[in-house]
Amino acid sequence: ALKMYAKFHLHPVLPVETTDPSACERNFFDRPSAPERESREEADEHHQILEDARQLEDWVQLQQFGRVLETDYFHSDYGEESIEDDETAGEPTEVDRQEALTDIAALKMYAKFHLHPVLPVETTDPSACERNFFDRPSAPERESREEADEHH
Repeated sequence: ALKMYAKFHLHPVLPVETTDPSACERNFFDRPSAPERESREEADEHHQILEDARQLEDWVQLQQFGRVLETDYFHSDYGEESIEDDETAGEPTEVDRQEALTDIAALKMYAKFHLHPVLPVETTDPSACERNFFDRPSAPERESREEADEHH
């Protein structure tokens, strides 16, 4: 059985074989609840934004480390032709670049959250309030240092 599952994952394009006469198929991508598929123009714009982000990341690494670090960039086109056809390739507009830079700034902020978790959280929302996980009413009672030393 394990070999069969490994074969499913290693060769996803192989047809599914069954002996159950009541089994039926359903296309995952054409189901009624499937998300809308990207048009060629949207895919081109998406690809350009990712390329701009990759170039920005290389520039940041060059500024931060003095060299571009080796990075693997993965993409999947699932058999579709390349989205960089000469006849459909167009220069991104300034608005596209600004949107990409806005997205990158947000990603940088989230990366900073994860890289430096001890930094204070900054907010501009006057209704925001804090709550300490360890001092909440339902938190378990904490031992003092003396009590902890007695147990060990």
